[in-house]
Amino acid sequence: TGPLFSDAFTGTDGSAWDSAWAVSGVSGSASLLSNAGRLSITNAAGAYVRALLSGVPAVADSDLLLSYRWNSANPGANLSIFLRGVGGWSNKLRPRNGYGLQLTPSSSTVSIKKMVNGTVTTLASTSGTQQVGTGKQWIRLQVVGSTVRYRLWTDGQPEPAAWRASVTDSS
Repeated sequence: TGPLFSDAFTGTDGSAWDSAWAVSGVSGSASLLSNAGRLSITNAAGAYVRALLSGVPAVADSDLLLSYRWNSANPGANLSIFLRGVGGWSNKLRPRNGYGLQLTPSSSTVSIKKMVNGTVTTLASTSGTQQVGTGKQWIRLQVVGSTVRYRLWTDGQPEPAAWRASVTDSS
């Protein structure tokens, strides 16, 4: 029926995100840059930053569109994106419960994850879907009922009509 939340991320470069976001991390930050929200970490062991959108009513169906760019191909880095995350944080990477994606800059593989009471299950892994390199990429993650799907494309290209992967959680 329309967006539950949208953020234009407008403001002065270096300023903090809107108060709707709870941001925390170690050797990382969330700031504005060129009217975009930016999460960045230093290239150090244990570094992370996470952002949790609060104050949005719970819904069964969710859709998220965002762009990202890897700074380098550090194999120890990863990006975890989750929808329907509830119950706090399981660890610095994932919510206690929810559906999401995990990406790393050194691999073209994207993994679809499910979290239940802090236990992670890989529902699917799709290879060859992410560009390895530092170019800007877009991702749309959608959870409809128990189906998780995503699209991924490079900046400057139109959003593909087909989903890169679609998995229904039968458990």
